Amino acid sequence: MRGVELAFRPGWDRRETLAAALDKSAETDKVQGFTRVGPHRADIKLTRDGVLVSEVLSRGQMKLMFVAIKLAQGKLIEALSHRAPLYLIDDLPAELDRSHRAAVCTELW
Repeated sequence: MRGVELAFRPGWDRRETLAAALDKSAETDKVQGFTRVGPHRADIKLTRDGVLVSEVLSRGQMKLMFVAIKLAQGKLIEALSHRAPLYLIDDLPAELDRSHRAAVCTELW
């Protein structure tokens, strides 16, 4: 899909470091029993012409788009670290036909 825009939210206020954000929320996090800021709170938003792609793509198309993003991320990690990433895949056949499953497997190989 051409013209897709990706917006990334890291899971904490970008104006401060992760360490500072964790330190700032430490007391509240202890009381609540979980950490409210950090990479686990990261999110991405994909839009095209201002519309969320989840509103116009099928579930299979969404799955392929996220697989492509993860594969690109893996290639970047490998290029920077000189170590191959490990992909954990849950239920690859869901939402994908045989040809798309084969294409994903070819990229993984």
